[in-house]
Amino acid sequence: MYKPEISTGPTNNYQLESVMKSCVGCKYAEWDKTASGRLHPSGGGRCTYPFKIPPLPQSMYFISTPMACGGHINRKSELPDHCAYYSRT
Repeated sequence: MYKPEISTGPTNNYQLESVMKSCVGCKYAEWDKTASGRLHPSGGGRCTYPFKIPPLPQSMYFISTPMACGGHINRKSELPDHCAYYSRT
């Protein structure tokens, strides 16, 4: 017997995926502003997610000092994949 799936979230997966591919509305997004305090027309910004490097087991070590690079975001373009740390404000 056929049972249709019951949806409790967005009407389709595209709506959910498109929200998480853009940093607009995320609490970790810090957007560039003009001197008057308005959003800069370039749409640029940075992600302020508090990234922490995971501890290693005692039998392993880092060859050099690990650091995270990047963090540039833009309101006018989507990310290539959804963000695992997206969180609404």
